[in-house]
Amino acid sequence: VSLDERCLVAEEVADQPGDLGRVGDCNDLVRVLEAVAKLLNGSGLIIWIWDERANALVPAFTHGYAARVLARLQPIAGDSDNPTANAFRSAEMVTVRRNDRQNGA
Repeated sequence: VSLDERCLVAEEVADQPGDLGRVGDCNDLVRVLEAVAKLLNGSGLIIWIWDERANALVPAFTHGYAARVLARLQPIAGDSDNPTANAFRSAEMVTVRRNDRQNGA
């Protein structure tokens, strides 16, 4: 994927938070999450939010994951050595490369 293609996808994804702000019901939310997953060429996505009481990131919205996978999700401490926590701390996109044993992110 070329840099230009990645920039176009990033711009389209950046437009989606505005759509999240206009969500009126569950169907709207599903539509936005599906659109973001499609833009990212992903099978699923998780939107994590900061929970001050837990002092951790917690999954707020999900799309494309089986219930058994979601049931195993745990809060992520903000100082964890984890791609999600790293992205949160840096406020920058972090990617995980795909390999033979796991999907990328």
